Amino acid sequence: MADDHGLTHDATTHRAVTDAHDVRVLGDLQAAISDSAATLETAAHDSDGEARMRLFATLAEERARTARDLRATIMALGGSAVDTDGGSILAKARRAVADIGHALLGDEAGKAVGAVDLADDGETALIRRLDAALDDPELSDVARAAVRRARAAVAGDHEDLHALRQSLDSRRDIGSPLFPY
Repeated sequence: MADDHGLTHDATTHRAVTDAHDVRVLGDLQAAISDSAATLETAAHDSDGEARMRLFATLAEERARTARDLRATIMALGGSAVDTDGGSILAKARRAVADIGHALLGDEAGKAVGAVDLADDGETALIRRLDAALDDPELSDVARAAVRRARAAVAGDHEDLHALRQSLDSRRDIGSPLFPY
């Protein structure tokens, strides 16, 4: 009887539209989180200390795990799995530009600080993107739960990264000849 009135078709169509929206939003977030993982891997490589290298490597692994979790949700919603290990072309281009700048400047300490700055800025932007997704009224409960889990993983780690950046910034300021004594 429901088919006679178009109710089944409408419900199926609505679910397909919702799933398509969820898959698009989660796919964009998965790509952004994969970009973050790649940036953090670069920061680990550029780190000037063992502790920082371990911190960035751990964060990169966490981002890769979060991206895989989003990919699983995308597949459960009927989307196709997109392998974004290594990040998007845009993220690779950003890292290449940063590498050129470091090569021209030739300052290893500056390279390490720059890696921290780049990672912190990227994580801040990532949190904004996750927050925007959570504010999306069209996102289903399943997709919203996946975004909440991703945001919790990113936000907890971001505090440590931001504290490291502030510490390095204060040391850089103290080392400046313009620092007031």
